[in-house]
Amino acid sequence: MLDFIRKRARSAALAASVAALGATAVAAQDIRIGAMREGSSWYVFAATLEQIIEPILGGNSVEVIARGGGVANPMVVQNGKAEIALSNVASAVWASQGADVY
Repeated sequence: MLDFIRKRARSAALAASVAALGATAVAAQDIRIGAMREGSSWYVFAATLEQIIEPILGGNSVEVIARGGGVANPMVVQNGKAEIALSNVASAVWASQGADVY
């Protein structure tokens, strides 16, 4: 009976360790925000968003990517080049529905 309890305790400790390592790996992820070229209002908005969320995320770095734009940014997110991107409403809807344009 004591061996059974020890095995269960070891399994629980191992599972907790794996979960903690997985959570740490996710927490250390860099966040990229897709915007338009530097100097545009979209870039200014993305830079402001960066300043707001960076202290909240702690050890994560936040970066603004100045490429794409309203039509291309859904593809930037789809290709994994950014986690967040600014887009036009119509382009975002088309991308989420899988329209032929995307």
